[in-house]
Amino acid sequence: MAKHSLRREVRHGKVVYVEAASHRQSRRRHPRRRPVFPHVPWGLPGLGSLAIAGSALVTGGLIWLSWQVMVNPDVDFWLMQFLPMSSAPETNENYRPQTLAQIQDRLRGQNLSPSLPIELTTVARSSVFVRDVPDVLIPIAQPPAPNCQANCQPLLELQTYRALQLPMLLRLLSAQHFYRLLERRQVRGPTALDLAVLTEGAGLLSRSERPLPLSRIQRLEPAPKPGLWLLLSGLSTDRHTTATYGQVLYFPPRSSRFRVMLNWVSPRGEFPRWQAVTGNEALELVVNQSVGLEPDFAVYQLQQTSSGAEQLQRISLANPAIADAQYEAGVRLAQQRLWSPALAQLKALGQSQSWPPQAQAQFALIQLHAQVTHTQAEQAYTDIVERIVAYLINGSWSAATDVLTSASGARPGVRQMLLADSGRLQSRVEAALAFNPQQTDAIAWGAMLMHMQRSPAAALTWARQKTAGNGAALQRIQTLLRDLETPGVTELPTVEEPLPTPTPAAISEAAFKVFLYSAFAPQPPILGGFDPT
Repeated sequence: MAKHSLRREVRHGKVVYVEAASHRQSRRRHPRRRPVFPHVPWGLPGLGSLAIAGSALVTGGLIWLSWQVMVNPDVDFWLMQFLPMSSAPETNENYRPQTLAQIQDRLRGQNLSPSLPIELTTVARSSVFVRDVPDVLIPIAQPPAPNCQANCQPLLELQTYRALQLPMLLRLLSAQHFYRLLERRQVRGPTALDLAVLTEGAGLLSRSERPLPLSRIQRLEPAPKPGLWLLLSGLSTDRHTTATYGQVLYFPPRSSRFRVMLNWVSPRGEFPRWQAVTGNEALELVVNQSVGLEPDFAVYQLQQTSSGAEQLQRISLANPAIADAQYEAGVRLAQQRLWSPALAQLKALGQSQSWPPQAQAQFALIQLHAQVTHTQAEQAYTDIVERIVAYLINGSWSAATDVLTSASGARPGVRQMLLADSGRLQSRVEAALAFNPQQTDAIAWGAMLMHMQRSPAAALTWARQKTAGNGAALQRIQTLLRDLETPGVTELPTVEEPLPTPTPAAISEAAFKVFLYSAFAPQPPILGGFDPT
């Protein structure tokens, strides 16, 4: 018989020993009764405690939400989507929180054409409790016409929407990003008169006082930081060229409101770009305003006003930055677009690194133009007239004369080029002779220009004055003037009867390119160097 362990118990005041197995069996025969409310050990009083705790939590939540409404306007605006509004339906839509998809659907319902949103990354208001969602700019364009192909959807409006910056708790309740309308700005492009003050090439645009349409918006990158730069642009096309124009917009840091920084135009159809011109860490904004072979770059530096606002200041050559005779002579050459001789004059001074910032900026602007004119003069041209024009623009007088004397077939085109000149070649000749009166090749081109635009007698008289007894130079100029008279021209104009400017149809293709760059130049006054009397 198996032995069982005994366990001592007290029953009715007596000590007895019982087997453990029988004790376990007795416990199985009499299981312990479970409580009726297993999760609420205190019964009905526990339910009351839970109700009190829930009421306190709801009250605290309402107090917290009321505080958020007072300190955070976005919370108040977010709650509007749950409240009825009594104003007009269109007003309701404008002032209710909406997602980007809802905003675009609303605009399309108004017969507008919204473009892709542009994130305004300059605006950052992130913290531990508030989400960081950038604001957006939505360009609004006119709906496309039935036969619309390109440049037929002008921009009408720019709408800025601010992302609702909600606390963390409300962010958990809102799975989407909501926005509210912050600003609406009508797009008004520049007029042709606004652009005419920027460059002579703006004459390629129609002379209308109505604002020109702007049909494209894009980021202007790479750009200086901080801030966001945008580019508005439009196209003007005729049978000879396509010009681009527009405006530059700037969003300052921590701001969702933009400023129009400047109007711009590029007769070559190029867009402005940021690049290092002066060699400083800050980039400059460069607008290519060149027409034909004539380089013309507008370079703007980003500066701050006395109030701390940013502005774009154009580098100007109107006033020399250094009161030095040699420096002033170089700037005067650049003013008449003799870029390469001007650069050579300034380089002869040396130590440009020690110049004041304004003088370094002028030097960089001259160098930028001189690089273009030098490259053009070194290129190979199939058209001889274009090669001569490239030499003249670069101030390479002798090279231009050599090409003319070696290629008699170019004389008709040169005649048309000289007739079409409205002052630029004349200004170059005057500036070159003011700097160095002994440049006989410059005198020769001045005489040929006067020969075509005034009379042979006036040209010969002026050439005699400029050569000052240099018989060889005068004889060479007389030969050039004689060779310039092509067959079919029996009578040349006098001062009283000038030849009219030829029409583009009467000019060769190569000479018409020259006509483009010179036809819009202003007529300068006749200076003493060109007066034959």
